[in-house]
Amino acid sequence: MWDSLRNRTTIRKYKSQAIPPEMLNELLEVACRAANTGNMQVYSIIVTQTESVKKALAPAHFNQPMVTEAPVVLTFCADFNRFTQWCYQRDAKPGYDNFLSFMTAATDALLAAEHFCVAAESQGLGTCYLGTTI
Repeated sequence: MWDSLRNRTTIRKYKSQAIPPEMLNELLEVACRAANTGNMQVYSIIVTQTESVKKALAPAHFNQPMVTEAPVVLTFCADFNRFTQWCYQRDAKPGYDNFLSFMTAATDALLAAEHFCVAAESQGLGTCYLGTTI
């Protein structure tokens, strides 16, 4: 792991070959094991592989070519809705309507993203973190 962390680089040119679904699912599972606030996981990961959807996402990323060239684009989002629904199903009050809650969700999403990147790079995949959709 030390070598992976010390030698990591951002990759902006990708091969067109697809990532095997089993590998992608395993990487996503590892990402969801990242530390998070109160085990509430107030984030979601959107997986985009369809060319037309990647093209639709490109303007949000200032049309950087890697968005349409990468075989997979992941969007890590703060997501209060999922946790809110979980609270309602348990007759609990969600309480996620303030800036601290947003910061918690954003931090948790970033931790999951970093976990994904480290895992992907350890499997020989290149990654490029884009902060353009913040």
